[in-house]
Amino acid sequence: MAGMGGHGMSGMGGMAAASTAPGSVLVLAPGTLATVLPMVDKEFVHAHPAASVSPSFGHSPAQVIQVKQGSPGDVLLTVGAESMAEAKKDGLLAGDSTVFGRNRLEIIVPAGNRKGVHTLADLAKPGLTVVLPDESTPAGVYADRALAKAGVTVKPASKELGSPDVAQKVATGNADAGIAFVTDVKAGGSKVTGIDIPDADQVPAEYRAAVLKNAKHAAAAGMFVSFLSSPTAQQQFRQFGFLAP
Repeated sequence: MAGMGGHGMSGMGGMAAASTAPGSVLVLAPGTLATVLPMVDKEFVHAHPAASVSPSFGHSPAQVIQVKQGSPGDVLLTVGAESMAEAKKDGLLAGDSTVFGRNRLEIIVPAGNRKGVHTLADLAKPGLTVVLPDESTPAGVYADRALAKAGVTVKPASKELGSPDVAQKVATGNADAGIAFVTDVKAGGSKVTGIDIPDADQVPAEYRAAVLKNAKHAAAAGMFVSFLSSPTAQQQFRQFGFLAP
């Protein structure tokens, strides 16, 4: 994956320049990256000792609005193409965005799956406490699309502010089932079980990165965006369940 225009690394000379570029990179990122991004940040700083990374996690649509209103940031990471497209339309980006990873949905249930949930249609069973991500979040948009593709109508007990919150509610026994990103199911460990959603009903989510137009540390920000596609960073993403770009 190519880096941002004007900020990419090329050859050994580019690597040498990158290793001495100073700057604390403020990265605005979705909550679904909260487990893996610190690992990627650590590897980036190891490769570029003069730089540092400060991640700020939130919901992609809200972060785009905040940047538009003047909030600081060097790099914008989004889940879903929609938020990045909005940022581009509003003139917030220094250049084109790049895809550095993908995710997919799973049904999430407590370990043991005592309620016998196996398909999206099972989520409509009476007496089942189902939680879904709110449609104001990318995970909620994709979950709604997946249910629509499967022809299933679910009346959730609650709508949570993102996929990690759905996973947390199921993991703590406060829900019988939900829909979450694979990476959040994986983060739930032994407390939860993931059930595959067929490709026909999937709505894959892509993760995009871009340097923000008003970045205070544009050079270091560009190097960070490029680093996300490096073998080192991609290995970290794979370990946490993310799919290749």
